[in-house]
Amino acid sequence: MNMKKSLAVAGTVLLVCTFTTGFGLKDLAKEIKPDTDKCNNSNNKKDCERKENLKSAAKVVAVGIAAKIIYDMVIDYKTKNVSEEGKVVEKYKSKFKNLPDNPEVMSYESSLKPGQVVKPGEPVLLVSRVEVVPGKNGAPVLVQEKISIHDNEDPQKIIKSLVKTVNDASKKGGAFENEFSFVLPVGMPQGVYPVETAVLLNEKEMNKEQNEMQVVLRVGPEGQYELLALAE
Repeated sequence: MNMKKSLAVAGTVLLVCTFTTGFGLKDLAKEIKPDTDKCNNSNNKKDCERKENLKSAAKVVAVGIAAKIIYDMVIDYKTKNVSEEGKVVEKYKSKFKNLPDNPEVMSYESSLKPGQVVKPGEPVLLVSRVEVVPGKNGAPVLVQEKISIHDNEDPQKIIKSLVKTVNDASKKGGAFENEFSFVLPVGMPQGVYPVETAVLLNEKEMNKEQNEMQVVLRVGPEGQYELLALAE
């Protein structure tokens, strides 16, 4: 079988997901070899080796595609000012007599929605709320939010990251409700993906929040493997 035909068959194998074991993006750095040793005792050794070679080729293609589609995945962002700076200042002064020397994050929380199995093609939402109080000198403050999706096997490795401005128009403090939204791509390896968000004040990273997104495989009604995501 020539290389062109082999890749075509590998692509077909990939589309129906004939392999069941999960693998991480760090496999890109590994040499993926076919498991032909188990063919030594096969009645049809050549056919067995051919199938193992195709499985190996399919895995290589799948990992490459997974890395590409995650890299290209579009993350949308929405933000809404739900409380003006003055109200946040009043709230802060009810607890503390004076404003802080520099802008501070009063509170920050984020969570993944809907918190249940999500089919590929449907949006996953990460919603957050942040309150920022200005410094006593009243200088403008740039409020930004960052999302980082980490590898399922190497939590230190970031596979997708994005920073968005929260108060682009006003450059003031206040309370804001925000939303990152993205569609999980078919071909994403199964596993638990840590999702970290953070607030930046004047480009300095402040408060952080940690969430986990689990991508799993399940068998469909016709025996094919389907990718689903479980957001907790």
